[in-house]
Parts: sequence; structure tokens; C-alpha cells
Amino acid sequence: PENLLIDRYGYIKMCDFGFAKKIDRGKAYTLCGTPEFLAPEIILGRGYNMGGKE
Repeated sequence: PENLLIDRYGYIKMCDFGFAKKIDRGKAYTLCGTPEFLAPEIILGRGYNMGGKE
């Protein structure tokens, strides 16, 4: 997608955090983003957080 860039050393950089959200605890349930690149837990409405197992 357009928000992944490659620097001159070949490293991938992410940009455009317009939908970024701070989550102190718990989960977020906002459905936003490009459908083709959404994680399954977002599409299924299970909520999401920083990534660790709960």
C-alpha cells in the first residue's frame, strides 16, 4: 500500500498514521482502513490491541 516506503538502504518504513489510536488497556473495535489489508480480528469484530496474547 501507499503507506509503506523503502529507504535507500532497503528498510521498510511505515507512514501516515491518520487512524492511529492510543490504547492504554483493553481493546479497540474501530473498523477503518483498506479492506484488502485489514487483519482478520478487525474484520470479524473481535477487537485489537498492541498484539500480545490475552
